[in-house]
Amino acid sequence: MTTVEAQIATEKKAFNAALEQMLPKQKGEFVVFKDGEAQGYFADARAAYSYAIDAFGLETGFLIRQVAPARLEVPSLTWHFGLTHVL
Repeated sequence: MTTVEAQIATEKKAFNAALEQMLPKQKGEFVVFKDGEAQGYFADARAAYSYAIDAFGLETGFLIRQVAPARLEVPSLTWHFGLTHVL
């Protein structure tokens, strides 16, 4: 895992830990997480990305996520078992 990937994994954990606290006030907004903390909330992903690039640059890891209830992510079994290449 690269340093940036490790940073992003850390930001994901911080986002998940803070999600329930953010939902009442920021639901639907986009949040930028850096250094384990919310750095700002934005109306759309483009504004969040512009802020993050200006504030942190391209050489570091940060996370942009919409503040929304967690969804169950079901993995694709066809992808994991290589069935996408079967004719």
